Amino acid sequence: MKTIIIVQNLVCDGCVKLINKELSKIENISAIQVDTYSSEIMFDYFSEKDLQLAKKRLKSLGFPEFNDTISLYDRIRLLMNCITRILMYRLTVLK
Repeated sequence: MKTIIIVQNLVCDGCVKLINKELSKIENISAIQVDTYSSEIMFDYFSEKDLQLAKKRLKSLGFPEFNDTISLYDRIRLLMNCITRILMYRLTVLK
């Protein structure tokens, strides 16, 4: 089956690489496509269990679904994760 998930906090190529890397680790998840412009993540999955695992992994990485409400603490944590990803990406590019 195929799904499209719209997420929050998807802003840069570092986010795209992280999402691709982490979702690729989940068995039965394939054909991953990430679009920063629309904040959409598209992929194929085998069962509902695989889909829920992918959503849980995305949320733990700082990419909750668009309609999820998150606390101020989590928003700050997600922002810090994003800043860290951007800095790490820039450091690897500048080497």
